[in-house]
Amino acid sequence: MADAGCKAVTYGVESGSQSILNSIKKGTTVEQVRKVVKWTLELGMNAYCSFMIPHPEDTVETVLQTKKLMVELLKAGAIVSISFTVPFPGTYLYEHMRELGVTALSKNWDDFSTSREPIISTRHLSLEAIKSLHNDIVSTLNEEQRELRENALKQIMPSP
Repeated sequence: MADAGCKAVTYGVESGSQSILNSIKKGTTVEQVRKVVKWTLELGMNAYCSFMIPHPEDTVETVLQTKKLMVELLKAGAIVSISFTVPFPGTYLYEHMRELGVTALSKNWDDFSTSREPIISTRHLSLEAIKSLHNDIVSTLNEEQRELRENALKQIMPSP
């Protein structure tokens, strides 16, 4: 792909927790994610990795595992992003919310966005917990990115 001119690949990683990847039937492993991102970067392409919270079975622990993988991939050179899980009509999540322990927090379709505010709570995570975890992830990623930029600048502009 790189030889054909491909500059980037986007991976819908979704979670850094193997138990969550299994519960959403993702069909991938955390180790596969690590390997494919490494290979993508070695080929000189950008690796974009997207994650979502909360999944129906997410807990504080599994979201922290997601945060850990995001930081690991960021430090390896990937570009990472986090968004909110949204039960769009026609999806398995939407059709099975009740049995999955998911509660829609709005019936207004204008609120169904992956980036603005959480639209669901789960049996394990309240709206407040989801917001707090999301803010923690964003804050950590911003700090990590700042440190990476500072370290890169130090390498190209050494102190006198």
